Order: sequence, then C-alpha cells, then structure tokens
Amino acid sequence: TTHTAPTVPRRSSVRGPQPQAFTAVAAHSPEAVGLNPDVRVCCLQLARRGSDESPWDSAQRALACLTSVQQSEKNVDLFVLPELCPFDSRQDTFTRYLPLSQEWQNLYERIDEAFCKKARELGVYIVYGMIGWHRRESDRSLRFTLKHKVVDRVGSYAAVYEKSYLSDLEFRFFEACPHKTATFFVDGFKFGLLVGDDLKYPNLARSLARDKDVDVLLNPTASNTPRYIRKCRAVENAVYVLGAEYSDGATIAVPPDPDHEAVGLESNAEEEEGYLLSRIQRPALQFARTNFPYYRHMMTEPKGAA
Repeated sequence: TTHTAPTVPRRSSVRGPQPQAFTAVAAHSPEAVGLNPDVRVCCLQLARRGSDESPWDSAQRALACLTSVQQSEKNVDLFVLPELCPFDSRQDTFTRYLPLSQEWQNLYERIDEAFCKKARELGVYIVYGMIGWHRRESDRSLRFTLKHKVVDRVGSYAAVYEKSYLSDLEFRFFEACPHKTATFFVDGFKFGLLVGDDLKYPNLARSLARDKDVDVLLNPTASNTPRYIRKCRAVENAVYVLGAEYSDGATIAVPPDPDHEAVGLESNAEEEEGYLLSRIQRPALQFARTNFPYYRHMMTEPKGAA
C-alpha cells in the first residue's frame, strides 16, 4: 500500500537573537568536535489513527510523512511525533492492540524496525511512541508499559523513556515505571524527553535543565497541553520547549527567553496534518542565560534539589 500525507501548512519557529557567535559546548558532550551552529527539529502534527486503521498502517502513514517533509526541507535533523504515535493514546487502542500474543509482539518489533530503517534512510533522528511489554518476575504475568524511543541517524536507539506519570485511563492498562530521565545529543545540543503530562510537573523539567544540562525539552503529547505551561517551562529553565500534538491539538515551539513569542500550528475544524520546523540555535540559548536571571538562579541550586 502506498501511504501519502499532506505536509502543509508548514510553519517555521521564531529565531532567537544572535548578539554574538557562540559555539561553546559542555565538555562532556560526545559531539563537541564538528559542532553544527544549529539543529533543525520538525514536529509533525498528524491525524490520529483511524478506527479502521491498524497500528502498522498508521506507522506507514507516519513514515510517509517523514519522507515527504525531508524531501521538501532537505536538512531536518530530528523528527518528533505526537505521543504514542503511531498508536494513539485512547481506550480503543489499549483495548484492541495490547501485545498479548506473540503475533502482536512480532508486529510491534516490525514497526520498530521500520522506524530504524527510515532513520538510516533519511539520515535523521526520530522520536516516536510504542507499547512495551515484559513478564513480571513474581508470577510471570505479562505487563505493559508506555515507551518513547529515540532512533539516531544510523538506526540505533539513542534513548528510551518509559512513562511514569500515567493518566487515569493509562493506569487501567499499563505499569507506571520508576522515573528515569532520558536525554540524548544531536550535534552538540542536548535534548530531554517529557512525555504527555510530565511537563505539568515543574520539578521534572527543572531536573533536566539543572542536573542534566539540557538545551531542549521535547514534549510529545496526545492531549492539548496549555500553551502557558510550555512557555513557563521554557522561560524558567532557559531552554527551548517543543510540543508535538495530533491534528486536533496545537503543536508549538517556545524559545528560551520571555521576549520572543512562541510559534505554533493551531487546530482547526478540518484537523489538517502539518509540521512545525524549528531552528535550535546556541546564540539564543546563550542570550537567555546571560540576559535574564532565571538560569543563573537555577544553577545556584544544589543538584538534585526538589
């Protein structure tokens, strides 16, 4: 089956001020050599999986969107899909598509392989969601988790995040995992994952910015997160916040300083698919961290402070 999807409307996020060239990077960065001046991140705003669409077909539709956008833009570094895309986070998915059988587990492994292959083919990083499974040691019963995976340019996993803050619906089907941060580098910039309602807990964003030195918080979600929450997390931590939502939500890119407006794709009656392209720039991060007090105050706090 050939899967096609529109790639409009397209928006470009704000570009932060550039008072001076700044290419310094933390000494612990594995990519300090050959540092790029910026990273281009594309948040895809996709339609939810249709009621008659299987997870495999939904995955193929998402992968077709990736291909179409990269062919158009040429130099996207990182793609971010909405929460649990290509499944969608809803009761219908959890009731019908839990990997209870070996057949379903094999299918989900094929979906993983398809995303890894696409990352290699396009030379990009991809953030997407999956349903995970394991057997509990005490009684060997099958248990399920919500995972977000980051595939790098060679098709390997750069990070895997298991969700710990679950909604009431998710608690009916999944285990809440012990909270462990997930971070990864793209060309010297450090990214952190906060999935769904994670962003509503200020201490989680704080720990990633202060203790893990992240530059960008990625917030794939299945529900419409209020814009003010993302703006608060960005300004108070002097980081970019990028939120990827489905086409009935509002995908948004928030810069790290309070003087520049966020840019977003708004929902509409037709629930159009589209994408939001953002340039993550080190001068903008340095400007916010130098000219506003929030970052300086944060970095005086002891590591691991609540």
